[in-house]
Amino acid sequence: MALKPQKDYLAQALAFVETVARGPASYAPYCQFVGGWLVGYDGIVAAGMRVTEALPFAPRTETLRKAIVKAGQPYSLAVRDNGRLVVRGEKFRAEIDGYSLEHTPNVWPDAPTLPVGNELVVALKEAGKIASAKSDRIICAAVNMRPQCAVATSGDVIIEARHNMQFPYAALLPVEFVSALESVKLAPTAAGAGEGTFTLWFGEDAWMRCQTYAE
Repeated sequence: MALKPQKDYLAQALAFVETVARGPASYAPYCQFVGGWLVGYDGIVAAGMRVTEALPFAPRTETLRKAIVKAGQPYSLAVRDNGRLVVRGEKFRAEIDGYSLEHTPNVWPDAPTLPVGNELVVALKEAGKIASAKSDRIICAAVNMRPQCAVATSGDVIIEARHNMQFPYAALLPVEFVSALESVKLAPTAAGAGEGTFTLWFGEDAWMRCQTYAE
């Protein structure tokens, strides 16, 4: 199977997904092509961006991104019989190992049901400055997203940052999700929530989802 992308959309998608490629799960450094999306998941936070490629392969995200950049335009992708992905440019060729698709979870976003603005992300980041993923207390390792504000604590100090949106629900978001947002340059446009999950959408072609803590 071979594809010849015309633009660097895949490289952009890989850079976006790479924001969640450093989590604790064994499959965190890898991504997969699922139903028109490139998706990465670290066991806590997932990110997806729409792509045209459809490959039965779960490459190491950073490795594939760097290979595409080095290959230049145009480049081609092909999955070999030996189970490796070949990236080929005019003067470049690389073979990339992948992760087992059988052991890579399929993660889907919550539907976008509520319009949001950048005020929400700003509030989450401000409150999340004092939360720590290393804390053994959930209250200190999360940001409490409330109907009009975001709240976090270090155990000694509490920060409340207002976003002034009329959220119909609240969610206790892991600080890893807020940290991942630091690398996202896209503007949020909508949010959605499921049973134990929360998703931010960035237009119609990109999203970031996290597990939420029980209250």
